[in-house]
Amino acid sequence: MGVRRRMLLRAPGGAVLAAGIAVPTASPGTAAGRGVARAVVAATILSLVALSASPGTAAAGRSVAAWAKFRFDQSNSGVNPFETTLTPQNVAGLTLKWTAQTSSFITASPAVVGGVLYIGSWDHSVYAFDALTGAPVWTVTTGDQVLSSPTVLNGVLYVGSYDNHLYALDAATGAQRWAAAVFGAVESSPNLANGLVYVASVDKKIYAFNATTGARKWAVPTFSRSYSSVGLGNGIAYVGSRDRALYAVGAVSGRPLWRAFTGDYIDSSPDVAGSVVYIGSFDGSLYAFNALSGAKIWSFPTGDYIDSSPAVWNGTVYFASHDGYEYALDASTGALLWSTLIGETPSSPAIAGGMVFVTSQAGVAAALDPATGTVLWATNLGTPIRSSPSVVNGLVYFGADNGKVYAFGL
Repeated sequence: MGVRRRMLLRAPGGAVLAAGIAVPTASPGTAAGRGVARAVVAATILSLVALSASPGTAAAGRSVAAWAKFRFDQSNSGVNPFETTLTPQNVAGLTLKWTAQTSSFITASPAVVGGVLYIGSWDHSVYAFDALTGAPVWTVTTGDQVLSSPTVLNGVLYVGSYDNHLYALDAATGAQRWAAAVFGAVESSPNLANGLVYVASVDKKIYAFNATTGARKWAVPTFSRSYSSVGLGNGIAYVGSRDRALYAVGAVSGRPLWRAFTGDYIDSSPDVAGSVVYIGSFDGSLYAFNALSGAKIWSFPTGDYIDSSPAVWNGTVYFASHDGYEYALDASTGALLWSTLIGETPSSPAIAGGMVFVTSQAGVAAALDPATGTVLWATNLGTPIRSSPSVVNGLVYFGADNGKVYAFGL
């Protein structure tokens, strides 16, 4: 993936922003109070179960919340509703707390469970670091690059590799529980429900594996490679493919239910917000589809392709485009509420503490006001950031192209 760098400017108040940015004062549309009601039961269950895990000695004695997987929960909401330390009033005080070094690019998103941060690197390895200090806990090397973001549940870490395997590792030690072979790279980040692990692969299949044994439950063919991560809701597994389609299959049975088409590749991962599924496309548009039928509800065009996975919160859908803007749309209508120039990015926003946290290939990490897009905090690291942020326990975590993991806190 190519990286285009932008010059950076400093906005009033010291925030570091992408060149050409105006500190936004955009007024949100009248639809800001409307939107789609999200069922939060699955997210809550996944988070609470993750809290009961005992991943490592570094976590001993700590009472902490968890960001257990890419996009936070089973529905891929990207919303941590439990964050109370960070607020719009104090976020400007974020400073760098620690960094940890790997040997190559990091484009995966961190999982943080039980006081331990887990992340993959292009150096073929999966890392565990103490979430408060960055001290190494363990490292496991796979046979190829790890772009998949790990999922940690019940003391087990699940992650894909470009060596054509899905791995289950002991979260405390890194010891391998099992490895399931497929016929192509697994960049897709695992999702879990029904005792199953769901991933897609570049071998043109969507898979469900037994979470305990790694035995394959089912495989559903697609017509092209998939880099998208499965979203779950309504008893359905949803995932995108480079055949331009969003797939819906029975989560337990694997029975294909419907396909909905966009104009180009789908690498974005779906956000299942009740009766609506939101997803981005390389055709430059963000789509809303009926979750039960696949009927298109609306689409919104941007200026370039979309890798970013959306986050829906309080009736608004947030996402990024490679045109350099973070967007907020009315979730019901697709009407534009605001857009803020941060820099080209494939990363996905995280919602926590009543703010939108974003990263970009311009080297910018920022927190935005969800109603206006106004920048509340920003920093420039001088290296492209393609890793999506995870925000939990008052800390903002992400990786970067320089191979470092970053942790910012108050």
